[in-house]
Amino acid sequence: MSASSQTIDRDPKQELLIATSRTFALCIPMMPGMLRDALGLGYLLLRNADTIEDAYRWPKDRRIKLLETHKQVLELDGTNMLEPKPA
Repeated sequence: MSASSQTIDRDPKQELLIATSRTFALCIPMMPGMLRDALGLGYLLLRNADTIEDAYRWPKDRRIKLLETHKQVLELDGTNMLEPKPA
């Protein structure tokens, strides 16, 4: 499989990165190919969790439930993306 077929569609992800308006997000498009895709997706997943956490107007129970759902989505394939992999 070629590297280009393993990359994520950049248009929607790029729009989301620009919309976050964070300094680090502005550097991600300068990264090469698959690194750009991995960093971009990781950044957006973490920004999503941060946005839920910072939604202080939402009830605490709602935020906790959404963060638990976010964690479950990251674990869908049976692996825990939040745990370091053994060397």
